Amino acid sequence: MHRMSNLSIVIAGGLLSLLAMGPAVALEPELSSFLQNTDGATGSSSDPELDALASTILVDVQQVSYTDSDVYIETTGVPRYPTGPYPDNNPSYASDTGAIYQLPRTPSASADPEAVGLGAIGVFVNGVAIFNAEDGNTWNDQNVWHRNAILAEADGFDDCNGHPAPIMGGADGCEGFGETWGPGIGPPPEGCEDGPGGDGGTGDDPVAGRYHHHFDPVCLIEQVGDDGSSHSTLLGFAWDGFPVYGPYGYDDPLHSGSGVVRMESGYAARDIGVRETLPDGTALAAAFYGPDVSESYPIGWYMEDFVYTDGSGHLDAHNGRFAITPDYPGGTYAYHVTLGAEGDAAYPYSVGDTYYGDVTGGDAASIPGDAVVYVAEPEGLPMALVAQLTLAALLGLFGAGAQRIRNE
Repeated sequence: MHRMSNLSIVIAGGLLSLLAMGPAVALEPELSSFLQNTDGATGSSSDPELDALASTILVDVQQVSYTDSDVYIETTGVPRYPTGPYPDNNPSYASDTGAIYQLPRTPSASADPEAVGLGAIGVFVNGVAIFNAEDGNTWNDQNVWHRNAILAEADGFDDCNGHPAPIMGGADGCEGFGETWGPGIGPPPEGCEDGPGGDGGTGDDPVAGRYHHHFDPVCLIEQVGDDGSSHSTLLGFAWDGFPVYGPYGYDDPLHSGSGVVRMESGYAARDIGVRETLPDGTALAAAFYGPDVSESYPIGWYMEDFVYTDGSGHLDAHNGRFAITPDYPGGTYAYHVTLGAEGDAAYPYSVGDTYYGDVTGGDAASIPGDAVVYVAEPEGLPMALVAQLTLAALLGLFGAGAQRIRNE
């Protein structure tokens, strides 16, 4: 009696196992999580002038490539949801940044955590940049009291909690428009003087800007269906390669059946009336005092207004924890976008003051020649169906082979 080969049985069995796992299992989330533009969609805005610009730009991620060690994300940096208008008259728009971002595929914990800096500190799954809380301005330019963009630039965010940083003179992170520079206020920061047309962002024509989110990207969260009824969706990656999730995780980080709760930050506003000490208790010389707490400079105006207390929330000082997630059933370190009890943004908003891992990602000049292009899941064709079709095709081949054997 003739039989199908052992190899055929193994392949069929493996495919059956893959099918049984269903679409919830993402074997390589650093590749599959990114939202690639497979339908040619372009940007939009409720503002006619901004819409005319956005409608010429492809949204989301254009291509994902990878090597054994790294992932490369090619993106315009423009999201699928509308951008703008910006109530503070921000002179820039969500432009095509033509960015290439690099992420390590096997991130590692750092023995010497690196402070997050200005500009992009990671990338969301739609290719939009993640920024930390800082807006680039400090009290008296002393680099001691760092201003919190979420409060200081509150009038400048659109309905999706995003805004563009003007890209001028080749510089990025030229923020503070409407707060410390702009028409009738003051000159732009050094390196931000010359935008397209040479108007320094003070003329009538919008200038190119890098759209980004400092805090919870509400429209992206809605787009991926993260409503708190289950563990949050993977929203992005920090430059150390560790994932950034939405606000909800498992109550017991190592037990998926423990229920889903809002991830509470371990940071809280300090109970101070004067700014004479840093969060770690360091007493400052009088020359480096910040402004007294007041209506003009309320608590939270500066990043140093917050202090981390170990064990006071679910998350560590980096604003993450080690846990199992739907994408990493074996566990991973993961950051979380954090919200308060009333749904308002909670400091430090995504990544804390320092990264958890070794920072080897960021902007890349080019993609290596040996990188492989990751093929996105076709629109409307879920992986479960792909597995079914593949399984059916292979079993059909095996069946035909078996029939030939019987006829011989």
